[in-house]
Amino acid sequence: MVRNAFLLLATVWVVGVSLTGCQPSNAAEPEPLAANVSDLIGAWQITSVDLPELPASKFESQALFEKYQESRLNFRNTTRGKIKMDMVFGEKGVLVVTNMESIGKGTYYLEDGRLFTKLDDGSLEGYAISSFEKKKMVLQMDGETIGSSHIDITFEKTK
Repeated sequence: MVRNAFLLLATVWVVGVSLTGCQPSNAAEPEPLAANVSDLIGAWQITSVDLPELPASKFESQALFEKYQESRLNFRNTTRGKIKMDMVFGEKGVLVVTNMESIGKGTYYLEDGRLFTKLDDGSLEGYAISSFEKKKMVLQMDGETIGSSHIDITFEKTK
């Protein structure tokens, strides 16, 4: 479900971007934080999802602006604490994120401070770990995926 949630986030953002005419930023993305792999092992759940706030002037109409604002709030309220994941060591020491009840059949791998999953079409989807503490982590969707801003997804460790 995490992959589905991220895809929903991207869809909401892409719709907002396409309606507002925002263009992807050429600004450099922050370097992903290197986390100690052993600190990532355990159970995590989403505590907040921060979609960027856009001014009404970026939208073609007030109705589109209000729809985007409603989507932002609905997504925050419906995901809080409901998306969970477990991180465990896989073969050859590769970190694998897996929890069949919450994530579905997706498996995420940690490489160079980013979580990657292979999509059905064979492409890779990645999320940078933009900040990390022992019990809190923020994943940031890649800028190319979502346009000129980014979406921060905060997880807290539950075990």
